Amino acid sequence: MPTYSYECKKCGHEFDIVQRIVDDALTDCPECKAKDELKKVIKAGDGGFALKGKGWFKTGGY
Repeated sequence: MPTYSYECKKCGHEFDIVQRIVDDALTDCPECKAKDELKKVIKAGDGGFALKGKGWFKTGGY
């Protein structure tokens, strides 16, 4: 399951939560209890995808 980051537009509280892709986005801040103030934050990943094992090359050759 993916980890999503949220930030409250009212108090600035940031947190991460593990949710299923089909789950609805959170809307209420757990810190200040504001309703409909959360937004999903897009963060740069670490590029965790890597092909490993015999026959895989970064250049795409064999």
